[in-house]
Amino acid sequence: MLSVLALIVLAAAIAAIIWFYNWYTYGRHVQNIAVIISTEKKDCADEAYPIYVFFGNRSSKTLERVTFTLRARIKGRSTNVAAYNSSYDDHISEPGFGYANCFAVPKLNEPVADPRSLEWDIEYKTVTFRN
Repeated sequence: MLSVLALIVLAAAIAAIIWFYNWYTYGRHVQNIAVIISTEKKDCADEAYPIYVFFGNRSSKTLERVTFTLRARIKGRSTNVAAYNSSYDDHISEPGFGYANCFAVPKLNEPVADPRSLEWDIEYKTVTFRN
């Protein structure tokens, strides 16, 4: 019985060490990547690329690439009307800097008169840092 308990404690300690290492080397840096999305014409005037996405690097590591999926909702609704999409930005951003780009509207699952009227955000992102 004591050996089973010791094994459980050892497994929990190893899991905690792995979680902390992952958070310390990656997770805390990802939490410091600011994302701003806008569909204002002042940010992206071209109707072919109306979605402004800014990634700001507030981490202490150099940002190399962000791969992300856009989500769009009709105001007052919770359903994502954007079909699966994947975009990326590979501009290198040193700590304290960022980069913005204008992106095209992904295919939508429902007809929408004006994609700028949708509420846009990031559904999923992965971040690559320079070693």
